[in-house]
Amino acid sequence: MDRRNNPYAPGAGLQPPELAGRDTLIETATIDMERALAGRPTKGMMLLGLRGVGKTVLLNRLVAIANRTASRRSRSRRPKAARRPISSLRRFAASSTPST
Repeated sequence: MDRRNNPYAPGAGLQPPELAGRDTLIETATIDMERALAGRPTKGMMLLGLRGVGKTVLLNRLVAIANRTASRRSRSRRPKAARRPISSLRRFAASSTPST
């Protein structure tokens, strides 16, 4: 393939034009985040794969979704017990953001 037209551009954490084939994984993670914010139990998720397959890019997308979800939920009124998962999600998002 011609390098000018090749959509794959290796680089740690660089956002590709499309996250192909990740819709189900993103949807599952989004549901788990919403469940955690509602105080419901969820399962953990581990991102595994060879170098260059997009783990960091996917994690960055999930962190962005977590931040949007948490900020959207924090604007609504909830009982105090339901607010605790938001801080947990924010701590998770902050600790999962790759350092530069």
